[in-house]
Amino acid sequence: MSNTPSPIETWVEDVARHLGGVRKKASEDLLWRAFVARDFTEMVGIIKKDLQLSMHLRVGYVRRGGGNHAVAWINLPTVMPFLGSAAFSALTLDVFVRKEFLAEAPFKSVVYAFAHELAHVMLDATHHPLRRNEKVVDLTVMVLGYADVLFDGKTFTPLTSWRQRNALGDLFKDTGFLESSDGQHLENGATLKSKLGYLSQDEAARALHKIVSIRPR
Repeated sequence: MSNTPSPIETWVEDVARHLGGVRKKASEDLLWRAFVARDFTEMVGIIKKDLQLSMHLRVGYVRRGGGNHAVAWINLPTVMPFLGSAAFSALTLDVFVRKEFLAEAPFKSVVYAFAHELAHVMLDATHHPLRRNEKVVDLTVMVLGYADVLFDGKTFTPLTSWRQRNALGDLFKDTGFLESSDGQHLENGATLKSKLGYLSQDEAARALHKIVSIRPR
């Protein structure tokens, strides 16, 4: 890995300063129990509590909607109240996730998707100047304690066969938050992997290396 700083490393440092430092690695025990129970609303609640976000949150499970065929998205107000304010605590936000994604995705990919949406809230509520940059949102997920989850969960093998997967249609095209890594049908039992998020594998590796070197033990 080159010693030359990249925009990714610079952004990690910037987000860490903005949010008061890199947080220690998040515990996955409660999240795993909720995942095994298929209680996705509980998973979102656990991440929300871990991030110390005081607003109210409703979770919608959908088969359509969202931009660019995203697997999850959150509706944010035009003007977000500041984090920690009474107005922020009184706020109710709606996060949506596709049922097809939850049927396909493994544990860490689901955690990553939910953490990404809540990272949007964190950046908006602290009025970070790069809050509309999706790569910075992903880096915020990592700074907030989910670096390993993002790195491990951004690429996964769907749980169903390629025929079942193809039947889901546009959800799995190379657009938006979830994209196929090869974009063609696979025959004879070959494996099709999906890539979540906005960071390349190299960018995620650079960010993880940086975060591991500075996060609390």
